[in-house]
Amino acid sequence: MSVVSSRDLAHTRRRLQKELENLTSDPIEGLSAAPTDPSNLFSWKATIRGPPDTPYESGTFHLTMDFPEIYPRAPPVVKFVTKVYHPNIDSENGWICLNILTMEWSPVLTTSTVLLSIRAFLDSPDTDDPAEWEIANEYMYRREVFDQTARNWTEEFANPRMVVEDTTEETAPSQGVAENKIEDWELV
Repeated sequence: MSVVSSRDLAHTRRRLQKELENLTSDPIEGLSAAPTDPSNLFSWKATIRGPPDTPYESGTFHLTMDFPEIYPRAPPVVKFVTKVYHPNIDSENGWICLNILTMEWSPVLTTSTVLLSIRAFLDSPDTDDPAEWEIANEYMYRREVFDQTARNWTEEFANPRMVVEDTTEETAPSQGVAENKIEDWELV
């Protein structure tokens, strides 16, 4: 078991602070990210607007980013909070099957490059390494059905909603199910 030195931890904090400053001073259209709690740089929330000309274009997708203490030597754990119909995103837990978040991680990658890659991934799935095989097959062989289902999910789960002032969960009128809490999410 390895112990993270205070020097390594300080390096990680400096790196995350620098990335946050870069995102703030040079924002990328359609993307935002920031710590969930200003006193904790290791847990972030992020927002991605769906890419144009895709079934996701009308959506605003929320993600969590949890950074390990040895970041950037190890990748952040990034998950969708918003349900997404996509071959490379687990529809149950939001896990993203993207090589740069695992085997192809490099310390030169940043929060911005990760979010840009995820947004590009929405438009260009990797059907050779899916999280959801059935959705990958549908994408490859029944594209119109895939596009319509992805569009429907985007409409149902990824549309910006007004937040109730007391931060209680809203109910989706069409399904009668509780929506994800989205209070305090920055809409891009």
